[in-house]
Amino acid sequence: MTNSIQFKQPDKVLQNYIQNFYMADLSGSPETQGFEQKTLSKGCIEMFIGFQNTRDTSFSSSGNAVQTKSAIVGTHNLKNNVKVMMGSKNDTLQFVSIDFKTKGFYEIFKIPSSEINNSVFVSNEVLGKEFKQLQEQLDNSQNNNERKFFLDHFLIEHLNKNKFKRYNIKVGFEIADYIEFHNGNIRISQIVQEFKISERSLQRDFKLALGIPIKEYCMILRFKNLFEYINNNTNINWADMVFQFGYYDQAHMINEFKKATDISPAMFMKHKNREIFKIGNHLAILKPNINFNEIHDVITKSLDSYNQNMPEKN
Repeated sequence: MTNSIQFKQPDKVLQNYIQNFYMADLSGSPETQGFEQKTLSKGCIEMFIGFQNTRDTSFSSSGNAVQTKSAIVGTHNLKNNVKVMMGSKNDTLQFVSIDFKTKGFYEIFKIPSSEINNSVFVSNEVLGKEFKQLQEQLDNSQNNNERKFFLDHFLIEHLNKNKFKRYNIKVGFEIADYIEFHNGNIRISQIVQEFKISERSLQRDFKLALGIPIKEYCMILRFKNLFEYINNNTNINWADMVFQFGYYDQAHMINEFKKATDISPAMFMKHKNREIFKIGNHLAILKPNINFNEIHDVITKSLDSYNQNMPEKN
């Protein structure tokens, strides 16, 4: 097998709910396991599924480790310790990450984000015995196209099965859409005026839907937009970034960047696309003792796959 990281779009039926499938097949080369992935918060749920003998060790925001073949990473705060380290006994690393959109996990499984926020959960404990069948199908698949077929089928089946189930959280998602439209730069008083409800009801409805407070979601969106911009540009004027993305001052911007990534903006820019990479919704940091040329080639091709196939939208 060829070492590769690919991004694939889900079936058209699922594209309102899922951003992408991030598929990794790194076989027969211990060096390609020489990086860890930090999950960057964007107010959405993510699921990791390992194939064959691959298992993941997921660290929640509290630092607790969950070791399993598959884990669900709930919505989490901007400052978090969530990271995933995948490994196996035979130098083979195969997994898929499902990147859900803001209300995607809820619409498919009818499980509110408030029930699985700021933590990591074993997938089959949340989704039941049907998930075990999917795991077996992925284990026995020969390539990413087959895996995508089984993932699409599993997710569409649950979407159809749960379409008539409803929790009273629609308003919370509408609030999230309104905040996203304003890129997180909006006052609570403006949202209260728009939705014509009390601030208490506003906060309650939002947290029930997304599992995090409105203020936290605003920070997440502000960082997400900043990070995407500096990842795609080289000549950065940091003073301009403060104004463009709605920070109080440069210290405020640096502090929130460090909250999300554990590194400074300057450090990221210095090592960007050399030892530190943005891969989809993850920050991949190479370990110092790995075969740099090999992993660099794999990651570079993965970035090409992402840019060609995945528009950056929630």
